[in-house]
Amino acid sequence: MTKEKIKLLCLSFWTPPLVRPQSILIGKMIPEWINQGIDPFVMTYDVCGDWNIDITILKIPQFEASKFFKITPLISVLNLFKKQRYYRKLYKIAKGLIKKYDIKIIFSFANPQESNILGAMLAKKLGVKFISHFSDPWYDNSYKTFSKFGGKKVLALEKFIIKNSDRVIFINKTAQELVMKKYPADWFKKSLTIPHCYDLKDYPDTINDKPLSDKFVLSYIGAFYKERNPEPLFKALKIIIDTDKNFSNCFNI
Repeated sequence: MTKEKIKLLCLSFWTPPLVRPQSILIGKMIPEWINQGIDPFVMTYDVCGDWNIDITILKIPQFEASKFFKITPLISVLNLFKKQRYYRKLYKIAKGLIKKYDIKIIFSFANPQESNILGAMLAKKLGVKFISHFSDPWYDNSYKTFSKFGGKKVLALEKFIIKNSDRVIFINKTAQELVMKKYPADWFKKSLTIPHCYDLKDYPDTINDKPLSDKFVLSYIGAFYKERNPEPLFKALKIIIDTDKNFSNCFNI
């Protein structure tokens, strides 16, 4: 007797072939889910392009706020209503997919947080099991600043997501404790960490324990911005190289 596959809706708005950190991770996760007997369906932004994979992919537009030289209270209110309409549109699309294929689980992958918000809406209204993934903190993100109103709004949305999640995933204990300390102990119990990892099969075996090269390769997969940049790494390397000039020949950067 063939075991019925678990049907899962993955809300990952960045996917291959677009090159982004989340796309790379999802590009590895989805094939592994298939190997484990999961039947995944994906919702993603239409700007990601065509992913060469044999699964159902629904493409959605990104939200576009009204753009003016000066943001006034009226424009802010109009953008709020526009975003609510955007969520209703995404909800209708996802609901149709869930009903059509009898999907049992929703997995949302943020950022952007729209995926987690949509997942929480679907879980609350349809009763589908929901797993939210926070690749970064949201309200507690030290790299973000919010206005007084904006902070209250973000905190309310984060609470909405976590309240309606059956599981909340973080990539390390620090992020888990930072975010979940604001919420009831029962909510903390449904959170867990799944650290980033790698598959040994993706890397060649060494031959007779001899390195394939006498150089190290420094690689970074992620986004750089003003507050998080490679300057500390380069400063550390400079200190080491100033101490030992031969050290600079050991790396391909």
